[in-house]
Amino acid sequence: MNNYDSTYMLHRRYFTGSGAVTFEVADVEIGYPGSSPGGPDEGACYYRIKWPGGYSKADMVLGRDSLQALLLALSMVEFQLQWVARSKKLKLWWRGGEPGDSGIGIPPPEVRSDLRRHPALKYLDFLSNKELPPGFTYPRQFQHLLELGLIELQPWYLLDGKPLRDAMAGLAERYPERKLVPFAQRQDNNDIACWQVGEDEKVFVIHDGAPSGEERSDCFPSFYDWFRCAIEDLIAFDCREK
Repeated sequence: MNNYDSTYMLHRRYFTGSGAVTFEVADVEIGYPGSSPGGPDEGACYYRIKWPGGYSKADMVLGRDSLQALLLALSMVEFQLQWVARSKKLKLWWRGGEPGDSGIGIPPPEVRSDLRRHPALKYLDFLSNKELPPGFTYPRQFQHLLELGLIELQPWYLLDGKPLRDAMAGLAERYPERKLVPFAQRQDNNDIACWQVGEDEKVFVIHDGAPSGEERSDCFPSFYDWFRCAIEDLIAFDCREK
């Protein structure tokens, strides 16, 4: 694959060693997922690994949609890094500013193994079981995205802490007939992505501030269906910003 897109959504550097004696093993870039060159009905995601000595491997992974292509690209990168770690008997770790392993199962040195199952939960303050409406639990698909560390979805951002609780209280006040559990909000408008108690795992996009009865702007059958749309929003927003 010769025409690698230089823009990327994830950049990680992997090292071995400790203290003052460390060596860079690989420099990884994961591109933005999108449609494949073969047509819009197939997803594609580019990745590149730069190894010591100037050797670089770049490839394009195909999937049935952009989400699957992204997950497959992350798996391919993890496989190659883990193969190098086993064959060379290296203990790898990464440097980066964001929490979570982003789906590549190699932790930063400060993350303990017992936190790797849900690394993002160390940094994000979601609703506790006591705060959640009776009978509601966070969907498995949402928890899996946290396990992968995929928490940056510009222009969407995950709600946690005070903004999450303020959003939930505000929605309950403005739309009392619904029992909404928000999880993400767009930074460029008032759209809030929510689950609704009693509606299984459907995701409702609520245009906060709209009159009661007119607040729903979109609905998705599951979290992954919303996430696919969020990836398209990310790509469109990035292109617009440039």
